[in-house]
Amino acid sequence: MFFIILLVLSASYAIALLIITYGYTRLPNPSNQTLLTVSIVVAIRNEEENLPNLLYSLAQLDYPADHWEAILVDDGSSDRSRCIIEQFIRENTHLSFRLLKSQGRDFVASPKKHALSQGITASQFEIILLTDADCTPSPHWIKGMVSYFERDIGMVIGFSPYETPAIESLGHAFQALDAIALAALTAGTTGWQKPATCNGRNLAYRKSLFQSVGGFSKIKHFVSGDDDLFLKIVQQYTDTKIAYAYSPFLAVPTRFLNSQKHFFQQRIRHASKGFAYNPGKIIVLAGAYVYNYMILLSLPIALSQKWILFWVPFGIKSGFELALLLIFAYRMKRHKTLWFFPLAEIMHIPYVVIFGALGPLLKVQWKKGD
Repeated sequence: MFFIILLVLSASYAIALLIITYGYTRLPNPSNQTLLTVSIVVAIRNEEENLPNLLYSLAQLDYPADHWEAILVDDGSSDRSRCIIEQFIRENTHLSFRLLKSQGRDFVASPKKHALSQGITASQFEIILLTDADCTPSPHWIKGMVSYFERDIGMVIGFSPYETPAIESLGHAFQALDAIALAALTAGTTGWQKPATCNGRNLAYRKSLFQSVGGFSKIKHFVSGDDDLFLKIVQQYTDTKIAYAYSPFLAVPTRFLNSQKHFFQQRIRHASKGFAYNPGKIIVLAGAYVYNYMILLSLPIALSQKWILFWVPFGIKSGFELALLLIFAYRMKRHKTLWFFPLAEIMHIPYVVIFGALGPLLKVQWKKGD
């Protein structure tokens, strides 16, 4: 009975991935040619090592200077972050950059959302474009993201791969492939107007949309969630359409997490929000968790009986996941990372089971000292 259930789950999983893969064909092509005005908002906390690259990237943006601004919100930095930004502003007076200091961060559960909210409130323009200090947007970033904002589009989700400075370890390769897998899932589900998630390292939405749902007020008690939980609020309280920036030129690369501790903390933050999603998404996540858990359980049984009891469901899972990844990775010109797929696929099952179990149980932080 155990393996019959496992095979039924495998078939259901394969069908779901086929539907998601077909979602790529439903993604709209960018067609807006209007030069919309844009406010880039970045929350910063102790980013002195990353800020020079971010500021240089923003200075190279290929968009009319009078149509965009950058608001950098210092979220209680104790390093040289403020000095670096202030010097940059003095040396680049032709650009509209502002440095704000987050007020009242010690009295909120989510300092990052609090900082971002202050930056968005202070912004002048309708389109809010978000990224993080450890990211390096391309010169085409604003123009490309804006091109998706037709009148009925309220949010545009972008891709932010782990890929800088370079893949130097198996840990880096796993991060890179994991980011591609999550983005592939998001792009496919966005094609059905049911985006699975989004990432604040590359995200855009209308300021009026942010204000209409009360900003982050409904999710202010979560430490993180300025991206995916905000997406949940948008889906729950509005009927706005959401687009995916399905172009390799609009990807916003971010730096690898260079320690196991940082990787662990980040994944715990992500997993900790599982019960905050809507009921439909919780059921889907629970189903995926049970499926991976049952495949893991089948391994010791297969060792004592027949290997086929493990390899059939594992093969179905791997084959359909690889198909989903191949299409997305080639479109986004990140297919070279797929060399790591066989090993990552083996690691993925215990990865899902462990972090899925620990996420709701452990305390999470955004940055050291919070």
